[in-house]
Amino acid sequence: MSVEVCYTSCSSNQTPTCVNWGKNNLICFASCNSIRIYDPWWGSGGKILNTLCGHTQRVNSVKWIAGPRCETELVSGSSDGNAIVWSLKGDDYVSFVLRGHESNVNIVDCLYRDSECKAAVIATASLDSTVKVWTRSNVDGDFELKQNLVFGYGIAMAMRIAFLPATTTLVMACGMDNSNIQLYVEDNDRFCESEVLRGHENWVRGLDFTVDDRGDLILASSSQDSLIRLWRFSHVSTKPSADEYELILKKSRVKTSNYDCVISLESILAGHESWVYSVNWNVKDFTVLSASLDKSMIIWGYDANSGLWLEKVRVGEVGGNTLGFYGGMFGPNGDTILAHGYHGAFHIWSCSKEGDSWDPVVTVNGHFNEVADLGWEPQGEFLLSVSTDQTTRIHAPWTFGDKITTWHEISRPQVHGYDLSCIAVLSRYKFASGAEEKIVRSFKAPKNFVQNFCRICHIDDSYEESATVEPKGAAVPSLGLSNKAVYEDDNADQATAKTTKEPYPEESYFKAVDLAEPPTEETLLQNTLWPEIQKLYGHGYEIYSLAASPDGVLLASACKSTTKEHAAILIW
Repeated sequence: MSVEVCYTSCSSNQTPTCVNWGKNNLICFASCNSIRIYDPWWGSGGKILNTLCGHTQRVNSVKWIAGPRCETELVSGSSDGNAIVWSLKGDDYVSFVLRGHESNVNIVDCLYRDSECKAAVIATASLDSTVKVWTRSNVDGDFELKQNLVFGYGIAMAMRIAFLPATTTLVMACGMDNSNIQLYVEDNDRFCESEVLRGHENWVRGLDFTVDDRGDLILASSSQDSLIRLWRFSHVSTKPSADEYELILKKSRVKTSNYDCVISLESILAGHESWVYSVNWNVKDFTVLSASLDKSMIIWGYDANSGLWLEKVRVGEVGGNTLGFYGGMFGPNGDTILAHGYHGAFHIWSCSKEGDSWDPVVTVNGHFNEVADLGWEPQGEFLLSVSTDQTTRIHAPWTFGDKITTWHEISRPQVHGYDLSCIAVLSRYKFASGAEEKIVRSFKAPKNFVQNFCRICHIDDSYEESATVEPKGAAVPSLGLSNKAVYEDDNADQATAKTTKEPYPEESYFKAVDLAEPPTEETLLQNTLWPEIQKLYGHGYEIYSLAASPDGVLLASACKSTTKEHAAILIW
């Protein structure tokens, strides 16, 4: 009997550099102690194709080894102190472990040195205040430790390596926890400390290099001071005059045996209201993408008429209890952008054919903490899961046109204030859940979910219970844990104040949405809750187990206990 994985549901880790999109159109991302390979265009709505296991603690950073060809190798860094090189051999990834750091590896960066993608360089930054440089001369060889850069008490918060234009010389930029950018330039196969770029007023969290149409190297840096700075590396090709030489001496300068350039501040981009965690260049049209904790991403472009860098596109989240974006990047063709949030959710926007709008794309999703329990809908149409991330989620298959069916999260019926521990499915549209509280809560699907479920899963539901579902949806009050039912006439009632002393009526955050495809993260957060129909009291301690009879008539519950009095199973 053969077993095949048809669905993997998970989220990315809560680190800024744990996601990378390669030229091969595959996204590698860290999820807990493993690395996932995700194809966003597989089938109807994307699928996680591979899971790479080798680390023993949380994976903090992943990166495809960049080169002129589509990538077949990637590097991961973990809190276990190791980095691992994963090489695709046939259908499987073979691992090679890089050992040497004494603490968490928090950033990795890598690239190929030749057009054949054989010789490679890897840089790993750790909380032990070092950056280690690893090299490989050919594809059949192993990576060896080439150099160890020691910062003393400083820690690299961001790192990027690139070639100086028209040379084979590498430059490495490290964003430090002292708000400076430390530059290292390769000379005689060794990285030498070159310059320090000052200007940011908080930790530097994002770095990225590109080459403009003039042949100058441009470095974009982002910081927790909410600003983005662009640094220009201008090549000095001719011998300067005395006045020009005096001016050059006053600027930051990078000089090697075969390359000489001066560094100037090109521009400062201000538009975010919180920490800017990442910057990423689009080499197709010389624009830069920034992602911030203010829940927005901005595409910045140079305006030739004004000579300024201006905001061209802004996308992001609206509403919900989220903490913004940890990172963002362009797709390989430059017409799609990806963001990953604090809670591990993916957001992908694709530019329309007309180029005048950016539309959300269906993505994979999942819990961002331990999955505690799950249960099938009685007829196997969808799967319910609960987690210590305090959410209950519903997963179901979706088919778009004649494409291959893919599974996605279609509803988040419960967003709780306690870690959830167990679930029991009572019928297609009813379930009960238990959390780190003494109460068992039961839920019933609203009309809006039934309609969307039938459209997304292409089900003609003649189930008699669906006709009795009255609420349109549900919402959680500002100071409460219970999902309150929202009826179709509630919005009209809430539009007027109840008394003259109440000029601002209580607001319902639910808005019915008609869906023909799996919802986005914003919709899942606010508009897919189920109304809570009953609370079951009787246990003296936290609920940890639930079970329902096959017909859903009986429900058994058990709680934690330290005395015989509470060591009981209750039948409801």
